Amino acid sequence: MKLIRIKVEANNKQGYLVNISARNHKLLLDEPRESGGTDQGPTPLEALLAALAACLIMTLRLHAQRNRVEIDEINAVAEASVDPRGFIGRAKPGLQDVKLRVTIKTGADQRIVEELVKKAEEYCPVADTLRTQTPIELVTEITRE
Repeated sequence: MKLIRIKVEANNKQGYLVNISARNHKLLLDEPRESGGTDQGPTPLEALLAALAACLIMTLRLHAQRNRVEIDEINAVAEASVDPRGFIGRAKPGLQDVKLRVTIKTGADQRIVEELVKKAEEYCPVADTLRTQTPIELVTEITRE
């Protein structure tokens, strides 16, 4: 099967505010005022946690539909710890831990729902990316005015 290529574009002209484009969608990422930003959007790490929570919900929904299990509502809360000294090289720069709490409203059998959650955790692309060492290739172009 052919791989699907996905792409987002990010643009920054000043400060920490970054304009993100994904297909025909726009998103702003920023830092809080106390970190020197303008607080016009979530931080990149908050966006990463949001992507994890959303991906798990969507993957769970997919497997529930495929197994004809009725789910009324799914809520997720993602939390993580980060050492701010990591931004300047004095500590690990990434997340130290991640906790994802999922609440599912359903009349389905608990054992069946637990199996669906297990599948969602196993097959969630964002969770897989965070768990494994996905290669990142950085290509830099420097332009002059």
